[in-house]
Amino acid sequence: MSVNYKSIARRNPSDPTAPPMYYASVVNKGTTDLNKLSQLLADGSTTRKADVYAVLVGLVEEIKKELSEGRMVKLGDLGSFAVGVHSHGAGTPDEVNPSHIKRRKIVYRASADLKTMLSALKFHKV
Repeated sequence: MSVNYKSIARRNPSDPTAPPMYYASVVNKGTTDLNKLSQLLADGSTTRKADVYAVLVGLVEEIKKELSEGRMVKLGDLGSFAVGVHSHGAGTPDEVNPSHIKRRKIVYRASADLKTMLSALKFHKV
């Protein structure tokens, strides 16, 4: 298996007069949604697609609940998810309050298994 990429030109925003530089950019081969993922999992097991889909939808809902409670969610070889923030600085710890939070995000950390898969990827220019 290989991942397709193409060359794209990007200008330097700090020097608009500089010639563009070319960078590799991954070309996605499509999207796999929960419906397709359910079918793929069902095809490899004795479980029906509808049952797999119901479990995946339930998994997403439970992950959202756990994250909203401030817990990290570890999904084995997939990796972990947690809530992260960016905030404005304050002079003392007591001055920090929720109004300092300027952006919320989901932090995903890939497992060692996925990082190994990434290092073994082959790339093909299209």
